[in-house]
Amino acid sequence: MLSQLARYAAPSGLCAELKDQAHTDGIRDLVPAAVLVHDDAALRRSPDDYRAGTWELPGGRRETGESVLDCLAQEAGEETGLTVRSVDQHLGHFDYTNARGRTSR
Repeated sequence: MLSQLARYAAPSGLCAELKDQAHTDGIRDLVPAAVLVHDDAALRRSPDDYRAGTWELPGGRRETGESVLDCLAQEAGEETGLTVRSVDQHLGHFDYTNARGRTSR
């Protein structure tokens, strides 16, 4: 069963496309992050969260079997207190070496 966000993205194939491209590039660790917009303004972290009020992209490591969009919604909710209702566009990605010495995207 697909989550609300996964159902939203399924027609566009965005999740599958991003995952397939990463795997083609040899990258297995996907770490979603988001620019959240609420009332026409980008959001800061929640006042009661770690690094409260900073301009940081909410995001985090996926659990085994968790979709990119489900992880994004979970992390955004934890870090801002908001519920993600839609994903409007993919802004891009970057690759980096994570703490385990592997490449994450």
